[in-house]
Amino acid sequence: CAWAIYGAGFRYTTLKNKWCSRDVAFLEFDAKKIVERPRTVEQQALKVSANQRKAEAVIKTAGRLDSQEWRSVRSTLLGLSTWDTQNNPCVSRALLDYFDLYPQVGCILASFIAKNIGVASIKPDIHLVRLAEWLGHAPNESGVWDMARAFQVETGENIQTIDTILWHW
Repeated sequence: CAWAIYGAGFRYTTLKNKWCSRDVAFLEFDAKKIVERPRTVEQQALKVSANQRKAEAVIKTAGRLDSQEWRSVRSTLLGLSTWDTQNNPCVSRALLDYFDLYPQVGCILASFIAKNIGVASIKPDIHLVRLAEWLGHAPNESGVWDMARAFQVETGENIQTIDTILWHW
């Protein structure tokens, strides 16, 4: 979640170059430690990037995750997923809506978070929307999914891998 939150509006290289410093500021993203020292974490995070809303969002997300056991979080995520014919988790509107409840996370970042936790998803950001249009698909989320499925048929790769390759390309 933190990677997605901080990645929104930042260049990938900026995010990557400052990630080690963020890792230290956010106590290696240990939710329990963040919850125990939120003011200290916030102060350290603001030294890395002076973005109050993003720092607060990561701290609130840690609080939300710390208030539940991992089994409960995992069960919720899997319960909100759909499943493909090979029993792999796939993104659903319910799962995106669940992530959308987290601070600073909207539908596009929700898709990105789902992808990063291993759920078949593609992030319909402006880059992939433009690529989908260029390749003859609709310039919207549906077009991005159509494009990804076409690549999936051609390559046999999973949606998450296709998202990563297309985005980096």
